[in-house]
Amino acid sequence: MKFKLSILQIFLYVLVVLTPAYADGVPIDYMVSIPTISSGQPGGYYGDTWKTIWSYSPPEGRKAVGVTLKYKCETYSYGFRTRIVANGVEKVRDVISGGYGTGEISCSGSYDLVEVQWQALRENEAGPMTILTGSTVTVEGYVASDVDVIAAKIAAETAATNATSANSAANNAALYAINAANNTTYNGQSVAYMTSMISYNMYPTIEKVQGKNGSTCTTGSSYTVVIASNPSSGVSYRVTCNSYDSGWVSNNNIVISSGIVSGANTATIRVRNNMGNESSTTLTFFKI
Repeated sequence: MKFKLSILQIFLYVLVVLTPAYADGVPIDYMVSIPTISSGQPGGYYGDTWKTIWSYSPPEGRKAVGVTLKYKCETYSYGFRTRIVANGVEKVRDVISGGYGTGEISCSGSYDLVEVQWQALRENEAGPMTILTGSTVTVEGYVASDVDVIAAKIAAETAATNATSANSAANNAALYAINAANNTTYNGQSVAYMTSMISYNMYPTIEKVQGKNGSTCTTGSSYTVVIASNPSSGVSYRVTCNSYDSGWVSNNNIVISSGIVSGANTATIRVRNNMGNESSTTLTFFKI
């Protein structure tokens, strides 16, 4: 007996039998932005003691495959060391001595946990070490069926990043308070003076950024960014995206009304308090 296959039957055979690996979409790598964090006075973090100022674990079944860390040091005497630790093992470190400077370190591999750590070169070092914009963690291929799923994944990673940033800021606040209590008569300064210095050095916390009603995509020429910060009063907000710049405003719902391009768009969100201290993060959304 002979069988004749139509063109349609042959096409369906190739599509269903020979190409099942592509049914769920195209594998890609994606990047998670490390938030801008200024970690202040080190207290007892020197010698063999390191302070973790940011950490990240990729989603279950995924690995972090690359880390790029950009930073600056603004001390008033000796300086700081910084390093990337992955799976509990130091991968790379750098030292900035003499007070001021910027640097960049990176590493690659297959990691379940990434940590950014620093320490002072001596006890009672002053001034912050700051993670700069452009610091990223690359996560291995994520299979997605369409752009909406990719956008949702990136939005979830952004939310996790912001939660970690909030935790780091809370740890900073506790560290400042401990330093004040331990140094109430340091150099003859009063507790009131120390308290005012703590307030001066506090940074606003960006607790969450998202699209209006949680949206990750737009089909038009505008996109609304909703910002949750702590504190929520006495702060200013600014959003930039491609050619768009909102300027500093008091409204935490900002409409990106121009500059949106097809595909991925990354917005930078900045929050500044009355002392001029500023925190920032990023949010990626899609125009489809």
